[in-house]
Amino acid sequence: MNKDEIDLETLDGIKLLVIGCPKDFFSLKELEALKKYIQSGRSVFILLNEGGETKLGTNINYLLEQFGISVNSDSVVRTSFFKYLHPKEAFVSNGNLSDDFTRMAKGMGAKAQNSDMGGYAAKYQDKETSEKGKEGEGLDFVYCYGSTLKCQKPGFPLLSTGPVCYPTNRPVVAAYECPSSGGRLLVSGSVRMFDDNFIDKEENVKVLQGMLKYLTKNQEVKITDNPGREDNSITEYHRTPSTALLSENLRSCLQESADLPKDFTKLFSDNLFKFDTHLVPQATALYKQMEVKHEHLTLIPPTFETPMPSL
Repeated sequence: MNKDEIDLETLDGIKLLVIGCPKDFFSLKELEALKKYIQSGRSVFILLNEGGETKLGTNINYLLEQFGISVNSDSVVRTSFFKYLHPKEAFVSNGNLSDDFTRMAKGMGAKAQNSDMGGYAAKYQDKETSEKGKEGEGLDFVYCYGSTLKCQKPGFPLLSTGPVCYPTNRPVVAAYECPSSGGRLLVSGSVRMFDDNFIDKEENVKVLQGMLKYLTKNQEVKITDNPGREDNSITEYHRTPSTALLSENLRSCLQESADLPKDFTKLFSDNLFKFDTHLVPQATALYKQMEVKHEHLTLIPPTFETPMPSL
């Protein structure tokens, strides 16, 4: 635990630094210290939340963008209900982008990685995968109240939203490894998926264990920047309209109309707007009703000498 300013002296002797959902700005000195910390061969684990750094009020993207990773100011939702009631508690079953990371999370060793019999699927089978009927299945996890990531080289994605959640097939967990020193950075867009309510759901605990194995470098399997699966490609980022704001707008109702008449002239109504002389008889009758002579109106010449002019 550290509440003071982050510098290399404070991080001396520490193997793994975890930054869980930062809610304040980092100084330029602190960000430079974190960068040098990674380049020195040690590891940093950063977890964020929905809304990204905009909602949290931090500037962590300044550091992450130097390694090809950034956090979007959005939220992942599931477009169809499955197991979990809230749309932001998104169940992901086919969001694996790295077979190496899946092996690591499931406790696979290097032998399965180097197998000539089709990878770990031919070698690895535990109780859970045997009950599912598939050997070496990917990771099923619940991505809760998290945001998506942008990832480009030298960073590489590990997990995505899959084809069901929205935005579709976008990275949610990404990593970077320093080629010279072996320092590692791992970013997760959701910190809630590892709290007490969701750590035991699906295989979230395995996802966390795989992350920690990678960051602490106590696993023989090495993660490379190769998805290894053609069906889990990264798609272009698309935005969705704000349904909450749109629901407040007025909309016209679609109602069934009566059958149209064969005579189309009956479709025109001139009762509201027209210009004719049908009111002239009523205006003429007002002369008699008000006992006024029916003659043209004339101007009354003013007589200023008389204090009270006659009507």
